[in-house]
Amino acid sequence: MSALFDDFTEDKMRPVSVEDISFVVTTYNRHRFLKGIISHLLSYDLPFRVHIFDNGSSHETIEVCSHFIEKYKNVFYHRSGKNEGFDRAMAKVGYYSKDLGKYSIWLADDDYFNVDGLTDIVNVINIALPDFIQYSVENFYRKELKVVFYKKEECKKGRTATVFEDAPSYLMSSWPVVPAFCGIIVRNDILTQEMFLKYDGTYHAYAGALAEIAASGGASGVKPRILYVDDPNTPFGFFLGDSGKTWTGQNGQVLAGIRRLMALLPDVYRNQVIKLWPSYKRGYFNHSSSIEFLRNEVEKERYYFDV
Repeated sequence: MSALFDDFTEDKMRPVSVEDISFVVTTYNRHRFLKGIISHLLSYDLPFRVHIFDNGSSHETIEVCSHFIEKYKNVFYHRSGKNEGFDRAMAKVGYYSKDLGKYSIWLADDDYFNVDGLTDIVNVINIALPDFIQYSVENFYRKELKVVFYKKEECKKGRTATVFEDAPSYLMSSWPVVPAFCGIIVRNDILTQEMFLKYDGTYHAYAGALAEIAASGGASGVKPRILYVDDPNTPFGFFLGDSGKTWTGQNGQVLAGIRRLMALLPDVYRNQVIKLWPSYKRGYFNHSSSIEFLRNEVEKERYYFDV
């Protein structure tokens, strides 16, 4: 085992296997997308679990989910009675974390995941014993409506797999753009509903939960164990679905939620937030709806930085 992981050897968790993994898929009224990703995952006939978190969808989505849970014993359906928003949907993931096995892989219904690399991912987990893994999807791109892997000679230089053991370093290295467009694999025994509820209304509660895990020291209670993968030559295979992402990036409330997210982050990130904010402001707050949102909210929240 690499000396990089020497401090992790006291963890008594038995080795993780594929059957300890759950795919978590959040959905709301997109039954065609949902049917595609669930059918794809189940086509591999592996002993992982699939947990669908339905945020109050109409009968078409219920019918799709009913089909899967009746046919497959490893598919589980969690339904909210009404649409409570994405942040609340993620809070349900925290509430049911004890039912998700040891690690969960988070997907939206319009994502895709290359299950061929799952065994290798499990091996990485057993080496690093991470609190969570955040991995880049930039090693894939779209060409003529098809998802294409970068060839080795086309890959950008400098991509790495890095272990972080302190929260500020993690934030500065993996949040150059928020929301981080990435894949996420989380150790379930450290997830709580409260981690997500703190960031309710930001549209980015998933990112807030990761920041909370890092700031709290993760499962060890001493320091976080974060694996950030930015390397195309790895088994990690989350990328855009056949129809691309359905969010266009033009929703002013969603973009402005980034600002609220940053205002709520634990104090350990104060200096990092101050450094990152100028680039966020240039990149996200450049249209009337998000600027107006900031103007209306600035006196209601605590801020580390100028708006």
